[in-house]
Amino acid sequence: DPCFGHKAEADICAAFIVRTFGCSTQPEAAYASILPPLSQYIAQVVVLSNLPYSVFSATIILLQRFSSKVKEDKAFVSHRLFFATFIIAAQ
Repeated sequence: DPCFGHKAEADICAAFIVRTFGCSTQPEAAYASILPPLSQYIAQVVVLSNLPYSVFSATIILLQRFSSKVKEDKAFVSHRLFFATFIIAAQ
């Protein structure tokens, strides 16, 4: 299982990022051969980081707060956006 049993949570988070920030679920073309789709990437980061599940929850809250501060014309890369927010939530 590439999502380590966390497919539902990862899909919800990925859908939120795509809908809110207008990102793609697929990685940039330069990284397409080494990065998995967004939901699989999210599940892998959450599981392999071995951090409490509350960090994942805090990540979603931070993404929601960040979305209210961002101008609509900004472009984001979904994988980088999630990972940066996850790192901040882990602090």
